[in-house]
Amino acid sequence: MPMILLIEDEQDLRENLVDTLTFEGYDLITAANGLQGIELAAAHEPDLILSDIMMPKMDGYSALVALQKDDKTAHIPVIFLSAANDRSYIRHGMELGAEDYLTKPFTHAELLSTIKARLQRNDVRGKHLSETISSARKNLARRVVHEMRSPLVSLNIVQEVFSRQFEQMTPEMVQEYLAIQREGSQRLTHLVEQMVFLNELDSGTITAETVLEHRRPIPIADLFNVGIVEAKKFSYHHASKSIKNMAEAVQKTLNVETRLLKHALGEVISNALIYSPPDKEVELNYWVEDTSAYLSVLDHGPGIPARELPIILSQGKNPGDDDLTQQGMGFGLYLARMLVDLHQGMLIVNSQEGRGTQIVMKLPID
Repeated sequence: MPMILLIEDEQDLRENLVDTLTFEGYDLITAANGLQGIELAAAHEPDLILSDIMMPKMDGYSALVALQKDDKTAHIPVIFLSAANDRSYIRHGMELGAEDYLTKPFTHAELLSTIKARLQRNDVRGKHLSETISSARKNLARRVVHEMRSPLVSLNIVQEVFSRQFEQMTPEMVQEYLAIQREGSQRLTHLVEQMVFLNELDSGTITAETVLEHRRPIPIADLFNVGIVEAKKFSYHHASKSIKNMAEAVQKTLNVETRLLKHALGEVISNALIYSPPDKEVELNYWVEDTSAYLSVLDHGPGIPARELPIILSQGKNPGDDDLTQQGMGFGLYLARMLVDLHQGMLIVNSQEGRGTQIVMKLPID
């Protein structure tokens, strides 16, 4: 049966609710205040939390905020129990992320039906997430096969041509075939790097905790510069396109895990280079608002249809690549989003069809 954490400072009510819910078959753990509640939630990871609001040591609102900051407990639905029926209390709880709000006194039937509804909703979310992950993995496997085949075929063809016709080839022909070989090698290298990062994410080798442990201060100008170097490696024959770096003199520093952010910036700038018209510059910029820094990459390419944005960012898909003919796996922005997420940041995409795409990394300033 599902496990429920009950956070309630009134002992009589707490014991009454334990008796009621235990009789209904639920497993109960209890806490007398919010501070104790978040400790028990992290230790047991219950299926649902019932919490009073006004409590000593830590109130229910503060407990909910703390729960949502912890990856282990952020997904747990919370139902507030409170004698306060003012709309402002209810609205504030919902704004913080509470799933529901029961006003005391409530009947056993109201409590049980609310619990059942929220647990069922959580089950549906879990199944949907599982299906989404499964779909993403299948999508990944399909694209890996395609992407590995393409450069390997070109490399094998060049090798065959060299072995059979090298003595008859002019210097220009040799250079042309070496360029094909170089591009195939670069595409394979990029693919391997993407797979390494995806494997590290999947295995838990890199997490928000390891990012926090290994991040170091780096000037934003330097971060953009190493991102540009990565992007030119990833974008193959698009690498010669012009980049206007309006942040090249910025000495403001950010605390980041340089290896991860360098790759994320490389993926975003590479995407801009690939889709930017030859006569237009890719523009890099930077600004600060409140406690966040914003690193912007703007291109003037074809733009991304609004319907495709969720797919690109959640499952890895290049704009318009249903036939898999676009450069790269299409996991560049997907991977960049995950690496930015690990820094407690956000990848923001603003795009207009026919006018271009702006991708912004929002990162916290410590």
